[in-house]
Amino acid sequence: MKALGRRADGRQHDRQLTVVFLLLTLWLSGTSRLLPSGVAGTGPVPGGSLNNITYSNSLVKTKYGPLRGIVFRTVPVVVEGFLGVPYASPPIGSLRYMPPVTPSTWKSPRLVDRFAPVCPQKLPKLDGTDAGVLGDLPIDRLKQLRRLVPTLVNQSEDCLYLNLYVPHAGKSPGDAAVPRIAGTEKSSAVRPQFRSALQCRMLQARLQALWE
Repeated sequence: MKALGRRADGRQHDRQLTVVFLLLTLWLSGTSRLLPSGVAGTGPVPGGSLNNITYSNSLVKTKYGPLRGIVFRTVPVVVEGFLGVPYASPPIGSLRYMPPVTPSTWKSPRLVDRFAPVCPQKLPKLDGTDAGVLGDLPIDRLKQLRRLVPTLVNQSEDCLYLNLYVPHAGKSPGDAAVPRIAGTEKSSAVRPQFRSALQCRMLQARLQALWE
């Protein structure tokens, strides 16, 4: 009986880890995704109400090659987004199960205007038939899962990419010298209230104060 109890506890622990990992993946992939109409052929852009979406006029130089992102407005913030930026070679073929390998370089400007696929994962059923996985999730998290799981349908082993957001260059003093990171407020990211543009603005103000 004790052995059966330990197995049940282990399964419950694995289920909880699955849910935690999924929630973390959801948060990292953005709190929402909308199809922009301002840029032909672009993928979804996270944020609130978007308008005036254009390709950036500037190129960002990296040690791997130049990048061109998109500029969009989530009132009242103008944000420059770089979606699907590779940070390692695709972990497929001979690179499967190997440590990350530096991505290949490129010379021509690389247009980074769409999300890359998410890494393969088993998503929980949210129709009530998978109660063991969902456990006692708060109602807000359950609603968030129901809203965001459809955005994780596009999966692939080729998934080592970053989505980067920065205040549009020239919109405030010192933009070029201020680092931007992704993070949450003191609470968790249970409610989809932290838009990418809003995070960018809040963190810019905080980091600006640290670097001045």
